[in-house]
Amino acid sequence: EAITTVGRNPDGITAVNGKLYVSNSGGLDIPNYDNTVSVVDLASFKEIKKITVGMNPFRLQSDSQGDVYVVSRGNNSTIKSTWSRISSQTDEVVQIFDNLPVVNFTIHNDTAYLYNFDYVKSTYWIKTFDCRTEQLISDNFITDSTMLESPFSITVHPTNGNVYLTDAKNYTVKGDLLCFSRKGKLLYKIASIGLNPNSVTPNP
Repeated sequence: EAITTVGRNPDGITAVNGKLYVSNSGGLDIPNYDNTVSVVDLASFKEIKKITVGMNPFRLQSDSQGDVYVVSRGNNSTIKSTWSRISSQTDEVVQIFDNLPVVNFTIHNDTAYLYNFDYVKSTYWIKTFDCRTEQLISDNFITDSTMLESPFSITVHPTNGNVYLTDAKNYTVKGDLLCFSRKGKLLYKIASIGLNPNSVTPNP
């Protein structure tokens, strides 16, 4: 029915408040990344604004208040990742979480599940965040002794709330899928599920 133009190398998309928000990573033009989010009016299907965010924007998701959260991945070395909040009422960045260099995240029932992976130090963390209060719930989502090597995606089941994490290992061998309860306890693990497992689609 309609075609619109956004920025370079769109890498994420979410719909809220009658608009589409599209992250323009510029990721195929390294090192000249993009740093914008396109706002597309759904009624006209035209881009109405570009919002400047951090370098190399990636995933976008919205909460029940109509806020849009975006990960900007930086360049994985000198420029670190950032996590920002956009108001869909004003289409402006209203908050940058300087203490949360998020690499990937997902939101379920206004709880954001966040992770960071430091490619230089090979260290990671997984946290939970309340999108209503804009405060951390927990610094450590995993509450048992389960360890990962290289977190590569995070997904929450829409009905039972189980959290799926994939582990890419060293990116050259088959990685694992791990399923956790909402309380951060490992329910099961499927080892060697495939090379660099990067997405999970639960059946509701």
